[in-house]
Amino acid sequence: MITTQRFPRNVEKQKEKKIKKKQFEDTYLLQKDDGTTHRDIVKDFSELLLTLAMEFDALLKLSGALGRHSKGSYLVWNNPDPNASNDLKIIKFTRRDLKKTASDYKKQLKSLKEYIKIAKKRTYKSEEERTSKSTNTPVYVGPALQLFFSGNPAGFGSGPDGRALMDSLPHAKAGFVTRGSIPLLMNIYAYANGLKCPSEYGAKNYSISRSDAHMDKCFGSIPALMAYFTTNDFTMNRGRKSPVYQKILMLDAVQRKLLTHPMPTYEVISAKDNSKLSCLTQEQQTKYKSFNPKFIPFSAFQSIAGANTYSKEFPPPPEAQTRLDNPDTKRAIHSESELIKDFIISSDVIFSSSSIFT
Repeated sequence: MITTQRFPRNVEKQKEKKIKKKQFEDTYLLQKDDGTTHRDIVKDFSELLLTLAMEFDALLKLSGALGRHSKGSYLVWNNPDPNASNDLKIIKFTRRDLKKTASDYKKQLKSLKEYIKIAKKRTYKSEEERTSKSTNTPVYVGPALQLFFSGNPAGFGSGPDGRALMDSLPHAKAGFVTRGSIPLLMNIYAYANGLKCPSEYGAKNYSISRSDAHMDKCFGSIPALMAYFTTNDFTMNRGRKSPVYQKILMLDAVQRKLLTHPMPTYEVISAKDNSKLSCLTQEQQTKYKSFNPKFIPFSAFQSIAGANTYSKEFPPPPEAQTRLDNPDTKRAIHSESELIKDFIISSDVIFSSSSIFT
């Protein structure tokens, strides 16, 4: 029988490598929580590449100079340090020194892989900041969504116990849900009420819904919780220019006379969509489809949720915040979120994308 012997690893060397790697990550990832760490990495990486390029040129020149002379020859030059001792006034550079310098240069090249690893990682932010926009974050919704959830409980179909689904979701019915549950419930409602639009092929287009009387009342009449205003800043996404919006409570916008009247959700989303037209070319404008309640994409459900949900920046009333902070309430809200997902899986509700569960 042939056996193989595994040589014992140098444990101390392995520990040293782990410590150096941890120090590297701590230096570039744990500096700040404001998102600047990746910019620091890019700047430092660019400077390192420039240094390596200069060192490579120097190695080529040194190798060429030594190669033009016979074996045993060496290069000499004056030491630029004025405080150098007499025996170091002249610097000698032998072929052995060239090999050592080349070896050190290779180590620097290999160290670049650490930058690649770090670049693929998320910047370290506080747990609260990372989860503030998570789909599993419990939130409290505004009046429009509260009426949508409670005003027509039977409209969401029957739950696993045979009752109306919303009767099995008392916290959601009261306006307490996870952030990701809102568009899910809206899609369940659209499917249960036959609001999915027919496609050009005669089948259901599961990514598009239309508004009914109940939705028109909730989102076409009742003022939205939030209003959006364009700023002077823009972002680029796949070559398309998009405005940056400032979010503000609807009541504050009216009180500060930024708006003449409170706007319902459909009007808010329509105005937000139309503000993008100024950023598009004429060709893009002809292809752009503004928001229309008769053709609501799933992404618009998420916009409706965003315009009617309290957040860390715009906290809910004290009583609602107290309930959200209660551990028992959080567990109950998460349980209802799982019930909603189980309902979707066990029923015939079809979505256009599986990303809604993430």
